[in-house]
Amino acid sequence: MSDMDHIIIEQGYVRIEEPPGFEVILEEQIFRLQVIAAACRDANTNKVLINGPATKVSLSAIELLELAKKIAKLKLEVALVVNTDLSSGLESFFVEMASNRGSSLRFFENEEAAKDWLNI
Repeated sequence: MSDMDHIIIEQGYVRIEEPPGFEVILEEQIFRLQVIAAACRDANTNKVLINGPATKVSLSAIELLELAKKIAKLKLEVALVVNTDLSSGLESFFVEMASNRGSSLRFFENEEAAKDWLNI
Protein backbone atom coordinates (compact mmCIF):
# COMPACT_ATOMS: atom_id res chain seq x y z
CA MET A 1 0.00 0.00 0.00
CA SER A 2 1.33 3.45 -0.87
CA ASP A 3 1.07 6.58 1.26
CA MET A 4 -1.63 7.89 -1.07
CA ASP A 5 -3.88 4.89 -0.27
CA HIS A 6 -4.52 6.39 3.16
CA ILE A 7 -5.15 9.99 2.05
CA ILE A 8 -8.73 11.03 1.41
CA ILE A 9 -9.62 14.53 0.25
CA GLU A 10 -12.81 15.64 1.98
CA GLN A 11 -14.78 18.90 1.82
CA GLY A 12 -12.44 21.46 3.46
CA TYR A 13 -9.82 19.06 4.82
CA VAL A 14 -7.56 16.11 4.12
CA ARG A 15 -8.21 12.90 6.02
CA ILE A 16 -5.54 10.30 6.73
CA GLU A 17 -6.67 6.81 7.75
CA GLU A 18 -3.79 4.97 9.42
CA PRO A 19 -3.82 1.18 9.26
CA PRO A 20 -4.01 -0.84 12.49
CA GLY A 21 -0.62 -1.12 14.16
CA PHE A 22 0.82 1.87 12.25
CA GLU A 23 4.13 3.00 13.77
CA VAL A 24 5.37 6.58 13.55
CA ILE A 25 9.02 6.63 12.43
CA LEU A 26 10.60 10.07 11.94
CA GLU A 27 12.23 9.52 8.53
CA GLU A 28 9.01 8.14 7.07
CA GLN A 29 6.90 10.93 8.60
CA ILE A 30 9.03 13.69 7.06
CA PHE A 31 8.35 12.21 3.61
CA ARG A 32 4.67 11.54 4.39
CA LEU A 33 4.18 15.15 5.52
CA GLN A 34 5.32 16.31 2.08
CA VAL A 35 2.78 13.97 0.45
CA ILE A 36 0.07 15.22 2.84
CA ALA A 37 0.99 18.87 2.16
CA ALA A 38 0.69 18.22 -1.59
CA ALA A 39 -2.77 16.72 -1.06
CA CYS A 40 -3.70 19.79 1.00
CA ARG A 41 -2.57 22.08 -1.81
CA ASP A 42 -4.70 20.07 -4.26
CA ALA A 43 -7.68 20.44 -1.89
CA ASN A 44 -6.91 24.13 -1.21
CA THR A 45 -6.74 23.60 2.57
CA ASN A 46 -4.20 23.29 5.36
CA LYS A 47 -6.47 21.22 7.64
CA VAL A 48 -5.53 17.60 8.27
CA LEU A 49 -7.38 15.00 10.31
CA ILE A 50 -5.28 11.92 11.06
CA ASN A 51 -7.32 8.98 12.29
CA GLY A 52 -5.17 6.20 13.69
CA PRO A 53 -6.62 4.73 16.86
CA ALA A 54 -4.00 1.96 17.00
CA THR A 55 -1.01 4.15 16.05
CA LYS A 56 2.23 3.60 17.93
CA VAL A 57 4.24 6.78 18.53
CA SER A 58 7.61 6.13 20.10
CA LEU A 59 9.73 9.13 19.12
CA SER A 60 12.38 10.80 21.23
CA ALA A 61 11.97 14.44 22.29
CA ILE A 62 14.44 15.52 19.59
CA GLU A 63 12.52 13.56 16.94
CA LEU A 64 9.27 15.16 18.13
CA LEU A 65 10.93 18.58 17.78
CA GLU A 66 12.00 17.78 14.21
CA LEU A 67 8.50 16.62 13.32
CA ALA A 68 6.94 19.73 14.92
CA LYS A 69 9.31 21.95 12.91
CA LYS A 70 8.32 20.23 9.67
CA ILE A 71 4.59 20.57 10.41
CA ALA A 72 5.10 24.27 11.16
CA LYS A 73 7.16 24.82 8.02
CA LEU A 74 4.33 23.32 5.95
CA LYS A 75 1.78 25.50 7.83
CA LEU A 76 -0.55 22.59 8.47
CA GLU A 77 -3.32 22.42 11.08
CA VAL A 78 -3.21 18.83 12.28
CA ALA A 79 -5.79 17.05 14.45
CA LEU A 80 -4.60 13.62 15.58
CA VAL A 81 -7.20 11.08 16.67
CA VAL A 82 -4.87 8.50 18.16
CA ASN A 83 -4.23 6.48 21.28
CA THR A 84 -0.53 7.24 21.54
CA ASP A 85 2.04 5.69 23.80
CA LEU A 86 3.53 9.16 24.41
CA SER A 87 3.57 10.33 27.99
CA SER A 88 1.34 13.36 28.56
CA GLY A 89 4.51 15.43 29.02
CA LEU A 90 5.92 14.48 25.61
CA GLU A 91 2.51 14.94 23.99
CA SER A 92 2.28 18.46 25.48
CA PHE A 93 5.88 19.16 24.39
CA PHE A 94 5.08 18.13 20.82
CA VAL A 95 1.98 20.34 20.70
CA GLU A 96 3.85 23.29 22.22
CA MET A 97 6.81 22.96 19.83
CA ALA A 98 4.51 22.95 16.82
CA SER A 99 2.62 25.94 18.21
CA ASN A 100 5.80 27.89 18.96
CA ARG A 101 6.86 27.39 15.37
CA GLY A 102 3.58 28.66 13.92
CA SER A 103 1.70 25.44 13.39
CA SER A 104 -1.40 24.04 15.03
CA LEU A 105 -1.43 20.51 16.30
CA ARG A 106 -3.68 18.77 18.83
CA PHE A 107 -4.38 15.23 20.01
CA PHE A 108 -7.97 14.00 20.39
CA GLU A 109 -9.68 10.91 21.68
CA ASN A 110 -12.51 11.06 19.12
CA GLU A 111 -13.13 12.29 15.61
CA GLU A 112 -15.97 14.70 16.45
CA ALA A 113 -13.79 16.70 18.87
CA ALA A 114 -11.04 16.81 16.23
CA LYS A 115 -13.48 18.07 13.58
CA ASP A 116 -14.82 20.72 15.97
CA TRP A 117 -11.28 21.96 16.63
CA LEU A 118 -10.55 22.09 12.88
CA ASN A 119 -13.91 23.85 12.25
CA ILE A 120 -14.92 21.31 9.62
